[in-house]
Order: sequence, then structure tokens, then C-alpha cells
Amino acid sequence: MVQSSRPRRSTLADIAAIAGVSIKTASRVIRREPVANTTRERVERAVKELGYRPITAPRSAASDRSYLIGLLHFPPVATFVSGLIMGASERARQEGYHLVVEACSVGTPEERARSLRQLVIQSNLDAMILAPPLGDDPIVLATLADLQLPTCSIAPGDTDPDRPSVAIDDRGAAREVTKRLLDWGHRHIAFLTGAGGRSTTARRLAGFQDAVSEMPEARATVVEGDYSFRSGFEAGQKLLWGKEAPTAVFASNDEMAAGILVAAHKLGLAMPGQLSVFGFDDDVIANAVWPPLSTVRQPVYEMGGAAVTLLVDSSLRPSAKSSDVPLRQQIPYEIIERETSGRAPRS
Repeated sequence: MVQSSRPRRSTLADIAAIAGVSIKTASRVIRREPVANTTRERVERAVKELGYRPITAPRSAASDRSYLIGLLHFPPVATFVSGLIMGASERARQEGYHLVVEACSVGTPEERARSLRQLVIQSNLDAMILAPPLGDDPIVLATLADLQLPTCSIAPGDTDPDRPSVAIDDRGAAREVTKRLLDWGHRHIAFLTGAGGRSTTARRLAGFQDAVSEMPEARATVVEGDYSFRSGFEAGQKLLWGKEAPTAVFASNDEMAAGILVAAHKLGLAMPGQLSVFGFDDDVIANAVWPPLSTVRQPVYEMGGAAVTLLVDSSLRPSAKSSDVPLRQQIPYEIIERETSGRAPRS
């Protein structure tokens, strides 16, 4: 459950006492100034032992708060993450906080844990938002739990009601899109998955399969992608050739759907007359391609803002009680029909 209070913050004097150095020397180590290696090692061990978080924000002098909320993402910064950042930044300002955006280390588990711990301590963060897939990363979750840092995950895979999270109904959205394509007469639909091992990939595939299973005469082809434009293009080149080609393709994100469109153009297929294509997310690319892409709008700006509000209301306000706030929040999605989807072509 979210911690509503945290133990007394360790001080520089505590670090100095454990390391057997003066406060001035301990301060020099914290500020990365030159000291003897053996001295630095003793101070750093003390920092790790106490979980020391240096005070960096001016407002911290009056309270135990830095008024900083972190947003950790997996590189590179995709359009999805950019939307989260904008939404979280705006809401943080409204709540009197600042957003600190950092990319997660991609090294060994030990390096990731050490880097994350250092980020939290040096930046003096009050809370953390985890962009996917970091909300499912056991190293990240364990490190933040050890630091007793309030955390909100975006679209995680777990269903723990005591873990704050913000998401849409990925499975329901994929089911609704697939059912719509079936209702339009499509009987062979291909589904292009996202990167393996991610919870959003599994949920969207499950929704697709839910809808197809309700219509025995429907034929489903599942092709593995990795959320990249290239994987969509390569899948399209294989899928759309020949008499057994599907009449509709549903891709797990808009980048892959755009790749499908390019492959279809290369083969001379008219959309939606000969092929329907649906994406997911409503990224910028959905309106940049031709024809404009039908898709599921995932309201990432709103999700970023909701994550900040959830953290503030559940754990950061002085009177916050996590039991008073729903910790798992679902934001409504929207199906956007543009010019790449329509009824199945006549046989």
C-alpha cells in the first residue's frame, strides 16, 4: 500500500558520524569534490546504508518535501512518452510540483538499481511515475519500494489493487475494434503484435482473440512485431501478397500500422476499398500518413496528469490517506474512424 508517511530523513551529520569524517568532508563527497578514495568509499557506504537523500530544493528547508516528482521512461523518447511528459508537467505545476524526467539505465540489473537509487537520492524526489514497460520491471519496483518512494505505474500488467496505476482498457479497446471489423464483413483479419514480454502486447492480443473467438467462421492471422515502423512494413510485405491475404489488418500501435500502409501502397492496394487498416494510440503519425489512419486514441496527456493527481491525493498531501483514493484508475479510450477502415471488399 502507498506509504502516507516516511521515516526521518537522514542528515549529513549522520553520514559523517558513520563514515568517521567531518561534516565538511562528507559534504565534499556528496558534491563530487576531490577527496581521498578511501574517504569517498566510506562516505558512499554510509550514504547507501542510510538511504541518504541530499536536500536540493529551496522549499525543503521548511519541510521534508522537495516538491519534485520523477518520471522514468525507457529510451528512446517515443511519442507516447512525450504525451505523458506534457500531461504530467502541466498537472505537476498546478499542484505546486516540478517534474524531473529521466531515462532508465539499460545496463545490468545491478547497474539499473544503483542508477535509480542514485537518481532518487540526488534529486531528492518525493514520488515517481513509471512509463511502460517500467511498471512491470521487478528491479525498478523493488528499488523504489526499498526507498519507500510513492510510485504510480502507467499501464502495468499486475492487478494489485494497492499499487497506484493509470491505464486504459487495452483488452476492451482491441476487442471493440476487432468486433467492428467483423461487423463490417471482414472474415480474415491479421493482428500485428507489439514487442514480446510487454503487458500491453498481451492485453491487446487477448482482446483481438476474444472477438474472433465469438465468430467461428472468422480467420485470424497473428504476426509478431516490435512496435517499430520497420516491423509493420516487413509484416505488410508478407501478409498482403496473394489470394490468402487478409482484408483487414489491426496493428498494436500506429507506427506499425503506418508500415502496413506503406507496404499496401507499394502493392497498389486501395484503402479502404481493398484493405482496412487500424492502429492503436492515435500518435502524430496517424494523421501524417495517407490516408489518415483509423486508430484507438489512448489519452496519454490525460494519463500523465492523472498519475500526478493520484500521487498527490494518495500520498503527498499532508492529509493524504491512500485508503480514501482509488489507486487503480482507468481513463476512457476512443475509437477514431478515419479513411483506412471500412466494409470488407466483395468477393
